[in-house]
Amino acid sequence: MQRIENLRSPIRFETAAPLLFLLMWSSGAVMVKMGLMDASPWTFLFLRAMATFLFSTIVLLVIKPKLKFELFRHDKASIIAVLKVGFFLQFAYLSTYILSIDAGISPGLITMILGFQPLITPFLAKESMSKQGYALLALGFIGLCIAVLGAKGIDASHVIGLLFALLALMSLTFGTIKQKGINMNIESMVVYQNLFTLLLFSVVALCTDWQVEWTNELFISLFWMSIVVSVGAVMLLLYMLKRGSASQVSVLFYCIPLLAIMFDYLIFGEQLSGITMVGIVVVVIAVYCFQKVKPVQAETNKSKN
Repeated sequence: MQRIENLRSPIRFETAAPLLFLLMWSSGAVMVKMGLMDASPWTFLFLRAMATFLFSTIVLLVIKPKLKFELFRHDKASIIAVLKVGFFLQFAYLSTYILSIDAGISPGLITMILGFQPLITPFLAKESMSKQGYALLALGFIGLCIAVLGAKGIDASHVIGLLFALLALMSLTFGTIKQKGINMNIESMVVYQNLFTLLLFSVVALCTDWQVEWTNELFISLFWMSIVVSVGAVMLLLYMLKRGSASQVSVLFYCIPLLAIMFDYLIFGEQLSGITMVGIVVVVIAVYCFQKVKPVQAETNKSKN
């Protein structure tokens, strides 16, 4: 009877969150490509930041009216910590990722560079991990390389583009790690970070040329990037980081380039080679098995008991 009740019970949000996050986050590449056709990188980033702050703040205040009082109850140290995470995840990462593509670096190369993030996160976060965990991370990266090489050529890129890609990798990694030490509620974090990044992008936009052509494609791109990705996906990321280890969350980023390849296939008609399919299967197996690996510390405590 217990098994039957479990089958009938709805899917838990903790189970659905990773899938929703991957779908939202990976769709951003297609929408950014659409938006940059009608706006310069810094103009697009500023418009996205403004729409994100306005929408997220209004929605959160409607859903949680007490939030306007909670925003002023956090201590200075907590706010500064949240702003640091916002700088890495919502300003530095987004800026350097888009600038690397704008500088001429191939999407395949930046995808492989960002693929190092799950590998270096456990070291920088000083998380204990078994040899099996490290082996699965390495397997996931190998599968990612196979999938990308089969889907997109690795072209020669400018040095500045490679530098931006490396900065995007470090920004994403440090932002993910620093988020683990914050206890503030997710709603307050979103408001603080969106306001902070809006101010940063406003300063940059004032110092650069304003280039925009208002089209339906641009509105769709801004809507998707502001609400679905910058609000929905980021809140899911913060939610998962509060409930799991940094390495368990970061390994999900292996799947993002693969979903982006699938979106290219479905939307732009790019063909999937057999090599790409093999790489996708390898990554899926590695990510699934890694989620089942127990931390070394937990295993050690269990053996002592």
